[in-house]
Amino acid sequence: MGGRGGKRWQPVGLLVGLAGTAAAVAPWRGGRGTAGTLAAVVAAGGLWVAWAGYAVDRRDTPAGDVDVAGVADRLADQVGRQWAAEARRQDLNRPPLEVSWQPADPSLSPPWSDLRRLAASGAGWRQPAQSAAGPHELAGTGGELVGVLDRVPTGRLVVLGEPGSGKTMLLIRLVLDLLTRRTPGSPVPLLVPLASFRPDRHDLHRWLETQIIREHPWLATTAAAGISRARALLDAGLILPVLDGLDEIRSGGRDQAIAAINTTLRDGQQLVLSCRVTAFRHAIRPGPGRLRHIEGAAAIRLCRLNPAQVAAYLTETGGSAGTARWIPVLTALATAPTAPVVLALATPLMASLARTIYN
Repeated sequence: MGGRGGKRWQPVGLLVGLAGTAAAVAPWRGGRGTAGTLAAVVAAGGLWVAWAGYAVDRRDTPAGDVDVAGVADRLADQVGRQWAAEARRQDLNRPPLEVSWQPADPSLSPPWSDLRRLAASGAGWRQPAQSAAGPHELAGTGGELVGVLDRVPTGRLVVLGEPGSGKTMLLIRLVLDLLTRRTPGSPVPLLVPLASFRPDRHDLHRWLETQIIREHPWLATTAAAGISRARALLDAGLILPVLDGLDEIRSGGRDQAIAAINTTLRDGQQLVLSCRVTAFRHAIRPGPGRLRHIEGAAAIRLCRLNPAQVAAYLTETGGSAGTARWIPVLTALATAPTAPVVLALATPLMASLARTIYN
């Protein structure tokens, strides 16, 4: 808690303390008795404590130090507005295209029994009030992902999917849903692309600090402890990392990134990570006989869109001539599930592009 403020106020506080002590000793030497002396000492001590608190407050203020929970609340407000604007820009709600998912292959995550045991008995972990009985209860659609995250005993989840399957779109929705129900002073979900992370060069917390400050420059302000506000949030566990695109890291570094996640996150800290399925499978098996799961993380895999869902999505914003425009496609969707156009439109990316271009 040093800094210029500390150097300025400590001598003054010391003088006040000495003056208070002298005032307390004077009655004793004058023979006024122990009661009066004790009262004087207590009064002097109280004055010193009050002044010390004032001096600390004055030290902190010039250094830019603030309540870390208050910083988190301010950041949560900004993040919510940022992603709400992005959701509008991408038309995520006009109409919403709900992605569904199923539990991933069991080999892609630790056994469910291990997750429950870690949450129940591991130091620093907190078992949720109502966790799922098994991975089969993690299946869901659309806005249910926030509830699924709650039901994972450890609060950590890997979202897997093929290119264009809607991973990023789903994570944006998750961040907004988490912020909607967030309570003051609790962790802030931050969606951070992993593409620039180089685990052979970067410390994960230092890299996250840089990414946070890039999006929110005011968090670069140095706190009284000599660290940025962004780092203070990380150190306090007030950031819920939502890391998008492990597959965007070069192939040889993905297993190192998993190792960095396992060693950097504090025990019990929540995490959401997205990746392509094949890339993740290779990342957790970096060599023969080697297996490195993300500690405490369950995994789900996004499903392809069903034809009826795609048909409704394409025609809903097509206007009065929308259905007529899409008749050949709607026919294929209803009668030819293996037709090239049906397979092409089975991902949110392609369905969204088609709607944007032709509607």
